[in-house]
Amino acid sequence: MDRLRQSLSQSQTLRQVQNLRQIQVARLLELPAQGLDQHIEEEVEKNPALEAEEVTDPGVEGLQIELPGRLLTAAKTPASAEENEPSDWNGYETDSYREPKIPLEEPEDFYGPFNFGNTQSLYESLIEQLAAFELQPWEREVVEFIIYNLTPEGLLAVPLEKLARQYAYQEGKEVPLSEWERLLQHVVHKLEPPGIGARNLLEALRLQIEALDPQEEPLKPLLWKLVTEYGQALEKGHWERIRRRMGLEEATWKALVRRLASLNPRPGLAASDEVAPAVTPDFILHLRDDGTFQVEVLYYRPKRLRIRRQYLELLEKLARTKDPELRETYEELKKRVEAAKQFMEHLQQRERTLRLTVEEIVRQQKAFFLSGCDEKRLRPMILEDVARAVGLDISTVSRVAHSKYIQTPCGIYPLKFFFSEGIRTESGGEVANKAVWSHMKELIAQEDPERPYSDEALVKLLRERGIQVRRRTVAKYRQQLGIPTAAERRQLYKLR
Repeated sequence: MDRLRQSLSQSQTLRQVQNLRQIQVARLLELPAQGLDQHIEEEVEKNPALEAEEVTDPGVEGLQIELPGRLLTAAKTPASAEENEPSDWNGYETDSYREPKIPLEEPEDFYGPFNFGNTQSLYESLIEQLAAFELQPWEREVVEFIIYNLTPEGLLAVPLEKLARQYAYQEGKEVPLSEWERLLQHVVHKLEPPGIGARNLLEALRLQIEALDPQEEPLKPLLWKLVTEYGQALEKGHWERIRRRMGLEEATWKALVRRLASLNPRPGLAASDEVAPAVTPDFILHLRDDGTFQVEVLYYRPKRLRIRRQYLELLEKLARTKDPELRETYEELKKRVEAAKQFMEHLQQRERTLRLTVEEIVRQQKAFFLSGCDEKRLRPMILEDVARAVGLDISTVSRVAHSKYIQTPCGIYPLKFFFSEGIRTESGGEVANKAVWSHMKELIAQEDPERPYSDEALVKLLRERGIQVRRRTVAKYRQQLGIPTAAERRQLYKLR
């Protein structure tokens, strides 16, 4: 019975240690490169057994972790001669990292290049603006979740109810829908350019009109009345009927319509000419001449972490002491050394998990990267797809993707950009939402202003490209992208 109790106690203690380790590694996974650098400095300051040295050698990059008996390194350059020399720590072994081999063969047929550089600056700009708001940590998380789910045009295509469910599933915590609505209206809708976060065309126009200065824009009251009282008629393109009901003279009416046409139904595109704020990437994706990819994990400032030699030497001297006071000193030293060793092992596990996850994201989106970042070549991919492929929990993959960026040959992207739900096509296949959006935008950009494509015409054109979706799906995506109907576009083309 005593042995059974002892066995159960040991098992419970082991589970507690494993759970604590998982929590500590999870916290490290959430940290971006700059946040990790600060965390390492705090840990070094807290534990005198841990020593961090800035690596000034320009040939060495990344984080080097020195544990007794071995050297673990994230450096992409070979070890220097000095590092290969014998030392008091019985020699080091360098752990090399795996490089994913991605073949060039791609059987699917996609169309044309797509430059995502302008869109990327929008997300960065919106995140930067959040510094002006006094937000609690959970509020900022929700706002960032909304921002990263905006379309490239700056519109919110996903219903808040669905976003709230996705957030609860990925983050393991629920936020009331009323709070989502409040943060959308009082934070996201206040970001620049005006119209960001709008859920449809009318809301985008309303937010832009609301931001106008009445002293500089005398037509603001009429514009507001037009979109708030005659919104339904406006969506149907009943211009003459609206003019009669508003009782406006022809000159005033034309000025009003011209001013309305000058507003941007896709406000996010207004950020395309702005300079993107500086973002520190957490990864670099190298594309080699032979078609293979290499994922490099970046660190804000290269460091060499080690346990202080004085602590190790003193620990060895006190190991066999029988003096009670010295024994107490020994136990305290041992505790600090073990804590330092555990922290470095957690950093090693963090890098392994980051690399494994990002390599899988790159593997699944290989068509996108090999095409020069053509958005139409994105494949449907959710957190569960990556988690299943690499054998990790969904929550772990979510932590890796949270607030981290990857530098690619065609720009810097947030990792969350590569996750997109898919829709079932009539042929039984699946296509990413963002790919369909990109095709629709391309088709509408090329349409004849005299004969804009109806939703039914877009369905036929998409079918010619191998995408079989229903008309109501096309109408839904068009509205989510803030694109007016064919009749409305025809009127807008005439005014330009």
